[in-house]
Amino acid sequence: MNFKEEFINIINSNQDIKTVSFFRDEENCKNIIENNLFWNNIDLILKKFNQTVLATCIKLLSSYNPSFFTYDVVKIFNYSYTSGFYVDLFKYLDNSNLDLGVIFEYIIEKDCLNVSSYALFISMYNKKYKDLLYDNLDIILKNSYKLLKIKKIVSDNPLFLNKVDEFIENNPNIVIYNIIMDYTGMKKEEIETEKIFDFVKIIIDELLINENKKYTDIIYLGEGSSSVVYLIGDKVIKLGSERFPFKNANNKRFLRPILRTNIKSLKDDKVLFCIEITEKVDTNNITKEDARLIYEEFRDIGYVWGDVNPRNLGRLIKKNKIYFNEPLNPTKESINYTTENDIELDKGELVILDNEFIFEEKDFISKIGFDNANDLVKEFEARYQEEKKQKNY
Repeated sequence: MNFKEEFINIINSNQDIKTVSFFRDEENCKNIIENNLFWNNIDLILKKFNQTVLATCIKLLSSYNPSFFTYDVVKIFNYSYTSGFYVDLFKYLDNSNLDLGVIFEYIIEKDCLNVSSYALFISMYNKKYKDLLYDNLDIILKNSYKLLKIKKIVSDNPLFLNKVDEFIENNPNIVIYNIIMDYTGMKKEEIETEKIFDFVKIIIDELLINENKKYTDIIYLGEGSSSVVYLIGDKVIKLGSERFPFKNANNKRFLRPILRTNIKSLKDDKVLFCIEITEKVDTNNITKEDARLIYEEFRDIGYVWGDVNPRNLGRLIKKNKIYFNEPLNPTKESINYTTENDIELDKGELVILDNEFIFEEKDFISKIGFDNANDLVKEFEARYQEEKKQKNY
């Protein structure tokens, strides 16, 4: 069996581990590239490889030779892989000898600008392709579900920013779909089937009225492992993973939510995401020592702050209570309050931005354990226990 036959057998094997192992071999990579076997068989590869295997094989070949790409790469854009896949693909293409403009024109011509549009934009924006991007900006924005991220990228370019704002003004509903899609990855049809759109739009519209803002004033702040965050005036809106009631939810150190509710599927009652609205806080100049003191404050009442970090704290810019001119009428259940005994901290005090990783000590030990905790938990816990011993002497 010659190498080409072996290569075709690997593609057809449907054995992911075996396939990746084959591509990890440098001699195999060399033969694949020299004989252009990958691109000559790209149609078969796209049928046989799942996204993970495809991404791994491209990464391995690109690492061996960044110039292994040919313009047959455009065929990949006919498939609906994730945005992250296309972001990585364009990083590799940046180091190749291909003209991204040619790839862009193919994608436009074939109308396959799906989730790849954001990855394409960030790859081309600060290069020689700005005129091409500008001329096709509307179609990029229409097909991207990261519209507000693109706006943040172009915020220092008045020409692009004005065009993005004009698009937003003319297409406010697309902003709502973007906010939902960016976190959930849901398609427009799913959002409509689940009847989520109207609910989220009512919330956004009420916030805009309350803050005297327009859709063009919505700011993308960033994202973490389990949430995407936006700013509307002085209100922060977060879409994230399911939130559970906390036994000490009225603790003074928690930032008071205006709204916190889990959105469930109509089909199976599964939680699709949680939407939360809070006041804006100041996250600058918060120190490790600030975090340690808050950690010890929770330890003194029998709790462990499992993701303790200065970046998870904020300083109040006004008293820690709900400010809303047209109330969304949150119930205690909707914001996961389960106790009374409410103390409102004043401006300048520190609050924890997310109580999802605050545990009773016994629950923390059973679910995570101090040995598996992050470095700051280990450091602060060791100091806490040492100080506790000294107090008892």
